[in-house]
Amino acid sequence: MSFLRPFFFICAAFGATFWTGVGLSGNEDRYAEYQAAEIQPFYSSGYFDRLKLRDGKSLAYAVFENKSSDRAIVLMQGRTESMFKYAEWIYDLHRLGYTVFAFDFRGQGNSDHLVPNKPSYGHIDDFDTYVEDLREFLEKVVAPRQKGKLFLYAHSMGGAVAVMHELKYPHRFLGTVLQAPMLDIKTSPIPQFIAKAMVRLMVFFGYGESLPPMQKEAVVHEKNTVTTSTIRREYTLAMRMKNKAAYIGPPTNLWVERAFAATEDFSSAAKKLTNSILMFQAGDDHYVVNETLDDFCRSTKDCKSIMMAEGMHELYMERDQVRDEVLKKTSEYFHRF
Repeated sequence: MSFLRPFFFICAAFGATFWTGVGLSGNEDRYAEYQAAEIQPFYSSGYFDRLKLRDGKSLAYAVFENKSSDRAIVLMQGRTESMFKYAEWIYDLHRLGYTVFAFDFRGQGNSDHLVPNKPSYGHIDDFDTYVEDLREFLEKVVAPRQKGKLFLYAHSMGGAVAVMHELKYPHRFLGTVLQAPMLDIKTSPIPQFIAKAMVRLMVFFGYGESLPPMQKEAVVHEKNTVTTSTIRREYTLAMRMKNKAAYIGPPTNLWVERAFAATEDFSSAAKKLTNSILMFQAGDDHYVVNETLDDFCRSTKDCKSIMMAEGMHELYMERDQVRDEVLKKTSEYFHRF
């Protein structure tokens, strides 16, 4: 997930025998074949619909029901992403015994985009809008279908929204996995206070729906700063080209300003959290500040942090050695409940 680079330069419970059948574990060399034969047919079999929201906007969502289980996971992705990018991850979670609920954030993926004349711009009026969208999704889509145990899996920007939701509507999930959550944004080499001042000025002068200074409107072949799995990266880019309407590129000034505002007080707010959290950090993360994630986890009542030293920001898209470990530890965590 690339959101600020051009501007600011998830099983012991199942046993070892079952576990070896989950994930690719050495089959990255046949990845396209695996996707075509198993992942995409499974993904296409999901239930896809749209949820009309309180203000008339709509969210694209999908349900991948596991009729043999009463356990479910709500999945929230990062900025620029869409559900189809998570097809393999959803497939693995489903095989581990979960119904999976997923949706595209407003303003991205196949949900309603927010800048009419520039649909590829990432935009939002306030991060609390994301929080209220999640609340509405839980009440109108998840609650009527799910009567058992409910968990949350959130990546990057989805992690920030997950924390904000828990602070406002506590204990709706038994357990939460945060994967490289966007709790503090890297802006190097530009100091963060300068980056904040720049976008605040742009918003103040009426350029909220415009791009930040030095931000390019579209990058077709951007540098890979999200995963060490070349095959997964290339496959994702090819899939994105097939669904160009879902593409979201750079964020607007207002999105960036609102992102800074949302992440400003997470460390102090962490003391108010009482839910259980498992956090994964990526050793080579170009987008979030790991030191802040450490402080956040230490400040909460029940948080364990795991550093994947050899992984990059999109751990769910990493090479098998890293990705399967995240999946295994996620399954072990959820089966504590």
